[in-house]
Amino acid sequence: DLLNLLNLGTVDITDRSVSYLLKLSDQFQIERVLNLCEKHLLKSTGFDEMNKLLLADQFIFKSLKELVLQSFSTLTDLAAKLKSPEYENLSSDMKAAICDRLAKLV
Repeated sequence: DLLNLLNLGTVDITDRSVSYLLKLSDQFQIERVLNLCEKHLLKSTGFDEMNKLLLADQFIFKSLKELVLQSFSTLTDLAAKLKSPEYENLSSDMKAAICDRLAKLV
């Protein structure tokens, strides 16, 4: 998929291929592919919020981070996410952003 994207300029990024493309494009610093992957993740319903936050955190996807944080609309919803095992894998910066969102909901 990455070679098709580089040679042909287009490829269908899917939920199945996005993780693979992210790893390779990050490794080879292909910013265009990273941007296309973020656009896919912004529309995707195949990843839950915490997995999207993990990807946003790892690949520094600001738009994805903001979209997911804004999707937490109630304290109950956000509290459930804080108890998820994925929460522990987030960076301190992402945890701080979640706390900021929590403060806005209070």
